[in-house]
Amino acid sequence: MHEVALMVFYVSEGTFVLLTNIPLIIVIYFSRYLRKQRYLTLLGGLCIADTLNAVGYLFAGYYRISVSEFAGNASAVLPQSTCFFKPHVIGLYAGYQTTSIMTLLVTCERVFAVFYPAKHMELLNRQFVRMSIVAFVIVFILGSLGGASILEQTQHELIHIYCYVMASLGSTLWSFLLLFRIFNIGISVLLYLLIVWRVKQMSKTHHSAQRFSRVTITIGLSIVSALFCMLIPDLVMYLDPEHFGKYHMWSYLLGLNKSLLNTFVYMLRHEEIRKALCRIITNWSQCCTSTTSESSVNNNNKPQWL
Repeated sequence: MHEVALMVFYVSEGTFVLLTNIPLIIVIYFSRYLRKQRYLTLLGGLCIADTLNAVGYLFAGYYRISVSEFAGNASAVLPQSTCFFKPHVIGLYAGYQTTSIMTLLVTCERVFAVFYPAKHMELLNRQFVRMSIVAFVIVFILGSLGGASILEQTQHELIHIYCYVMASLGSTLWSFLLLFRIFNIGISVLLYLLIVWRVKQMSKTHHSAQRFSRVTITIGLSIVSALFCMLIPDLVMYLDPEHFGKYHMWSYLLGLNKSLLNTFVYMLRHEEIRKALCRIITNWSQCCTSTTSESSVNNNNKPQWL
């Protein structure tokens, strides 16, 4: 019963993250109001990664609730290879990588912005977004290929029907995934310390650092949430899997909460995003009102004998 309650929470929070992140992604990439705000593009990348992660949690909750009636049986097992290709395992395997990769990418972008502001603006207007997407795809493919090669070497055994990610991937691939996230987020934390130092130096020498502060603080808050919700739990789980492994589901929940925190950070810190969302909602409501009014007028103008 405890497992089912936690899965209901997975479904509820995963759905909420989807309902809040998808409008953010649409506004950042497709709204004409934010078309000139190119620095928001990588924030949109973080939203996409968090959305992919939330999809994995949503599928995990739905699947485990659907098989919960069989979970108590001793025969409720599946081959490890079968579990690996369950939608929630694939979603979380991809989401674990994308969230850490995007965290590292946006941090590198901020490093480039504070150390080379002139070149950063030039690249941001021309090729930086494309370069970031290409780098993301390359790293993700390399990570997936590395994981797949490790999967072929793991011993396939029968595991619980819930298909927990840790058991579905196997100890070797799970360790690879943890180290991958630990490395990316750890480097991001170290780079952000360098960013903070550079911004302080710029403020002391009377250079204009204000235009970097808002996005830099937003990225910093995202890195802090990744530090406490992903890096520290991953590190503890990697160093002491036997004792911490039994709490792995709560570790997953921390990762989902990180996605939720990011959504609120973006909304609260960036007024332009809120305004763009309000404009779209206002235009949509006006369109619906106009359509309803026209329909009412047409009905009133119909001959009474019809």
